[in-house]
Order: sequence, then structure tokens, then C-alpha cells
Amino acid sequence: MITLPCHVAERTADLPDELAAHLLRVRKLARKLAKRHGVDRDASELGAACHDLARHMKPEDLLKEAARLELPVHPMERRVPIMLHGPVAARWLERDGEISDPRVIESVRYHTTGKSGMSDVSRVVFLADKLEEGQAPA
Repeated sequence: MITLPCHVAERTADLPDELAAHLLRVRKLARKLAKRHGVDRDASELGAACHDLARHMKPEDLLKEAARLELPVHPMERRVPIMLHGPVAARWLERDGEISDPRVIESVRYHTTGKSGMSDVSRVVFLADKLEEGQAPA
């Protein structure tokens, strides 16, 4: 397992126990999937470690944070703010400046919705999150 950057470790420490446990399980699964498919294991694990850093936030707080971070908010995200947890976490990573790999940032941003043309790292994180048996609480 990789050592997490300082800001990521701090944010992870503040998460509810169930969510932190989900992140750990997704990290392990992402690493296995990446190895099996010849994808960068460290980048995949890092994306998995970061993908739900904002998942615990209340809907109104996600909307406020998106506004503070100057993120564009799609009408669907306004109706279902939990969809913003990936973009919010990705913007935190960009602003913290500890992670410069665009594949990791992309994997966090699109782990919920996916998108056409995602990197291999993003696909691994997307699948690891969906396949992880313990799934984070809704």
C-alpha cells in the first residue's frame, strides 16, 4: 500500500469509520485490478483512496462547497447534490497541490458517473468502487 499525501491522510482521518473502511477496501481492490490489467497500481490506489473524500457531506454543504470552489453545477447535480462529491474532492486535490497526476484527479472526479474516454486509472477506480462488496452507505 502506498503512503497517502498529507492532505489526503488528514481528510481520511476525519471521515466516518464506515466510509474510511470503504476507502481502504476500494484501495485494495483497485490495486488488484490494476495489477491484473497492467494499469499503474500506485495511481489507481491513490485515486481509490481519494474518490470518496467528500462523500460524507450533506447535500446543502456539497452545493456550498461547489460554489466556493467555483465548480460548474449541472442541473442534475443541483437536484441530486451527492453527485458533486467526486468533483468537489477532485478540486480539493487540485488545490492542495500534492497530487499532480491528471489520471488520479480524473478518477476522483468521474468515479460516480464515468465519462467517455476515461483513462485506464479512472476505469480501474470506477470499477473498484462499484465492485467493492462493502459499499459505502447511501
